Amino acid sequence: MGHNGESGGSDDMALSLQLAAAALLLLLAVFILLPLSYLLHAVKKPASAASPQRHGGRPRRPPSPPGLPLLGHLHLLGSLPHRALQSLARVHGPVMLLRLGRVLAVVVSSAAGADEVMRARDLAFASRPRSAMAERLMYGRDVAFAPYGDYWRQARRVCVVHLLSARRTRSFRRVREQEAAALVDRVKAMAGAAGGAAVLNLSELLAEYANTVVCRAAFGDESARGRFDPGRHRNQGGRT
Repeated sequence: MGHNGESGGSDDMALSLQLAAAALLLLLAVFILLPLSYLLHAVKKPASAASPQRHGGRPRRPPSPPGLPLLGHLHLLGSLPHRALQSLARVHGPVMLLRLGRVLAVVVSSAAGADEVMRARDLAFASRPRSAMAERLMYGRDVAFAPYGDYWRQARRVCVVHLLSARRTRSFRRVREQEAAALVDRVKAMAGAAGGAAVLNLSELLAEYANTVVCRAAFGDESARGRFDPGRHRNQGGRT
């Protein structure tokens, strides 16, 4: 009986070691082999892009700086993306391809390229990228996320005629005037509480103003104005 128990325990230990070895190999494959193969594939890309067409007849893409697995070129943007893009354009040219995570973005940094994109080929670039969030929440029918086409043109026409017309805009003039006066009163109250010597942060005040105007115009709801906290803005203004 004791001998059988010892052999059973050794078999369980061997099985546990085999499972641990298999799990370790799987982790090595996921975290080492896959990124390594991705890097090798990224290194080979510029050489294949130098030819007029890639294998399979697909047109070649614009030049692209070396990227990282999963992140792509996000690490190259830094805290000042406009300066980083300017530096990258000096190296890779006025038209380059960046990979922002899983999203591919073509960056145009010249006036001639921007004119071609916005005027000569505007229909090719007029559509919007597909968004899983927009398709799930708005069924892909929202005018801000719908792809360019007949439905988008019809939705845009409805918005311009029934929501953004001059008559409709004038109908909300009283709302804008009331909220603008309330914004001025808040700024005066904050400046008076700070003794007139503090620098006020208007970013959140203007955001709340816009939010309140939209809520009142769209839903007739004034509750957004009640979320204003003078103490919170006063503290933030003093730290600015």
